[in-house]
Amino acid sequence: MRVPATARDIIQRAQGAVSIRDTAGGVVVLVLFPTSASADRKAYGLMILVVDRQPETREPMRKTLEEAGYEVLEAADEAEAAAVLGACQVDLVVTAGTLELSFKRSHPNLRTIAAPIPDGRGLLDAVRREIGAKRRLE
Repeated sequence: MRVPATARDIIQRAQGAVSIRDTAGGVVVLVLFPTSASADRKAYGLMILVVDRQPETREPMRKTLEEAGYEVLEAADEAEAAAVLGACQVDLVVTAGTLELSFKRSHPNLRTIAAPIPDGRGLLDAVRREIGAKRRLE
């Protein structure tokens, strides 16, 4: 399936990205547009992708990270995450423990951590530790 030319042009002019994939339940269209938070990302220096199949786990992680000042993208599964990774520069992937190993195998150069669930403070501590490790390596 292809994106119609008019829609593709609008998305590209807005510096967005689009991904389409077929699933057993239908077609999934992922459209990403930059937000005003993109300017904050440059100041803070980190884009985080939260990946978890369960919205009740993923959404609190996103909210916790956003409230701490991070720019956050979400993906419900590995296929959706691959679309986001193909469209955006992501610095850190936060996953449930079972997905962490899969991401480390498929994206060995991408920093990936397993989120401590459900503790928001533990999540922020893990992200901050990873940021510190990243800064020490640069």
